[in-house]
Amino acid sequence: DPARAPAGMFISADQPTRSVRAARRGERTWLVAVGGAFKPGQPDAARRNFDELVRDLRRDHGVGEIGYAWTNEDFESMDGLPFVGRASSSSPHLYVATGFNAWGITNGTAAGMILADLIVGRANPWAEVFDATRIKPAAGARTFLSENLGVGAKLVEGYVKGRERSLEALPPGSAAVLKLGGKRTAAFRDEQGQVHAVSAVCTHLNCILGWNPVDRTWDCPCHGSRFAPDGSVLHGPATKPLERREPS
Repeated sequence: DPARAPAGMFISADQPTRSVRAARRGERTWLVAVGGAFKPGQPDAARRNFDELVRDLRRDHGVGEIGYAWTNEDFESMDGLPFVGRASSSSPHLYVATGFNAWGITNGTAAGMILADLIVGRANPWAEVFDATRIKPAAGARTFLSENLGVGAKLVEGYVKGRERSLEALPPGSAAVLKLGGKRTAAFRDEQGQVHAVSAVCTHLNCILGWNPVDRTWDCPCHGSRFAPDGSVLHGPATKPLERREPS
């Protein structure tokens, strides 16, 4: 319902987080909505978050057709602040800006101001706070330990859950991690019936991948690497593609 589209950009004050903004093109009104957080490689959480977002949009804004859907990876630092500035003292002309944690409009603007000042040699009051080379063990110790325990659990879980299944049971448009011939295989069957099979082991640190049903990618639950169905790298820290497997 175009009459219920918000005139501006908004974010909810309660949970779950919902952010909406309207875009009008000709006689059509689009509602761009963001909401729901989940970690990479967790297909059940991805589906649940997407379904809940669509439910809320239909209820609160009268949304009809869902034209497009996608997911995005945001990085959060251990102490909650972005990393902005020189990458290291040994690389004075290499600058970074990352760790915005979904607040790119504001943090990205601040980062641009900081980097511009650093490049031309001006003092910036925020540069020290956002310093990309800072190390604050105490500020992020609890988060660091919790996340690393979670990574270990996901690594073990991925190897324990692998089991023999049949490629023939995989319907078009779906994917699964199968244990075929003793090897964990990430298999996706497209709408034409062709099976795309690659190794299910991330080339970064050997975690077992999970399927992203929205973007149709294989995502690593340990460190966030993403791969296309053909095994090519879409997102680091992995740099090597997945080994291709022959469907059998």
